[in-house]
Amino acid sequence: MEVLVTEDASSPLNPLGIKSVGEGGINGVGAVIAAAIDEAIGLPGAVTRLPVTPQRLKAQLRAAAQRGRPAGRRGIEEGAYDEQF
Repeated sequence: MEVLVTEDASSPLNPLGIKSVGEGGINGVGAVIAAAIDEAIGLPGAVTRLPVTPQRLKAQLRAAAQRGRPAGRRGIEEGAYDEQF
């Protein structure tokens, strides 16, 4: 048995007619940005939805403050980062 898989509908959006070529390298970018924001505000796991809008971020910061977990870089008050910089 032989199987021949062909793409009958090429994309009119580019000269090669190909689809989905550039998506592989961009998949992890959202997670990296979310992790960077979590680290910057000092609340691990705070960003759970993309896109991160100013309104959502502000809501996360308010909710953390109400739970008694003020945002900010962990350890700076104790001088934990002084050795690194």
